[in-house]
Amino acid sequence: MGSSVIVVEHNPEVILASDWVIDLGPEGGNYGGRIVVQGTPEEVMKHPSSATGIILSKSYRTTWSEIPKSDSGRDRDREEQ
Repeated sequence: MGSSVIVVEHNPEVILASDWVIDLGPEGGNYGGRIVVQGTPEEVMKHPSSATGIILSKSYRTTWSEIPKSDSGRDRDREEQ
């Protein structure tokens, strides 16, 4: 058997790296606390009522598709360190 870790996280990069996401909402406080969608990050991104899915979709495009690359293909930020 494998191990499980439960994390409450709002950082899109951490959520995108997760195996399974449970999106609670649709809002906070008295207006939330219900499961809006659960599944892989890709499944959550496709759900039309998931605010998390919308944020993940934007973060996914920005995080992976729009990161400037140097000629060597490595991230520019890593080269500057």
